[in-house]
Amino acid sequence: MAREITGHAGVKRQITSSPAARSAITEEDQTTEHSIQAAGRISSSARRLSAASQHGEEHSAPAFAASRHSRSLTGFGDPRELAHSDGIMQTLAEQAHGKTGIFTPSAHREELSEAEQLAIERRKTSFKRAALVVAGAVLLLFIAWVLAFSPALQVSMKDVTVRGTNQWVSEQQVRTAIKDRLDRSLILIPNKELKEPIEQIRTVDEVKIERTLPHHITIHVVTRTPQAVLKDVSGKLTVVDKNSVIMGQVKQPMSNAPVISVNEVNQALRTDAIQQTLKVLSAMNPELRATMSEVSAATRDSISTKTKDNFTIVWGDASQMPLKIDEVKHLLGNEGAMGTNTIIDVSAPDRPILKS
Repeated sequence: MAREITGHAGVKRQITSSPAARSAITEEDQTTEHSIQAAGRISSSARRLSAASQHGEEHSAPAFAASRHSRSLTGFGDPRELAHSDGIMQTLAEQAHGKTGIFTPSAHREELSEAEQLAIERRKTSFKRAALVVAGAVLLLFIAWVLAFSPALQVSMKDVTVRGTNQWVSEQQVRTAIKDRLDRSLILIPNKELKEPIEQIRTVDEVKIERTLPHHITIHVVTRTPQAVLKDVSGKLTVVDKNSVIMGQVKQPMSNAPVISVNEVNQALRTDAIQQTLKVLSAMNPELRATMSEVSAATRDSISTKTKDNFTIVWGDASQMPLKIDEVKHLLGNEGAMGTNTIIDVSAPDRPILKS
């Protein structure tokens, strides 16, 4: 016959009246009772151990030996008599102070700390580099603004000086040519923009630009050199340079350029005779050329000039001009070399001929 009983810890079970069943139930109750008592003792011992660790209590070696003897006799150790382990005490002490020594040994914590410090240093370095880049960019923008838009570098017409002008190129011509290229920063005005309009002036041969900070420009103008004056049938006098460029007109013959008689100026400048004559004259230095008064050029290889002292020089063509000029200078500069002769023929410079 089965009946219900209440065991330890309020556990209800159905049991039977059979002797074998009652014996099994009794053994089970005894085992359960022993387990509960052992668990209670272990829990109580753990609480005492924790309390002892907080007050710094230490167990002696005899206590540890006694506990071993107790376990050998009864088969169970008394937790109250267990000797404290240095490792356990260190762990409990670290936990009491908020440290997690169970999972992270101190050596590993030092390695992590070094890695973290290295990461921090790297972040600081990256930040410094970024700050330097930003500062450099700001500085460059400021410099660009100063160079491009600062009033301190603005060039106006009053900041321009023109040199090298003469009767062939006036200062006003140069200023008029560049008037639309100014009123900007000195840095933003290329030399080419200033030179191009000035070189369009017919009588200008070369232009040089000189800059002076913060906002001054000096323009050096080199004009073409007159080589001859062409006199047409109407008596009009036109000045030309070595490249057959018309420089302008004059009312009187020039002292440093001989006169060439032609029918019509533009047509004559296209002939070989006049072009060779201009080459002959341009080969002379200004002093020698200034001694010439007239030029005759019937053909390209029959060019002759007449000096102001009434000597006639037959040049032939424009070949070997340095050698021809040396012969003429020697004969004209040596008193008595000419005698009564008035003509020097250097068309063959290695065999000059004197004629009267």
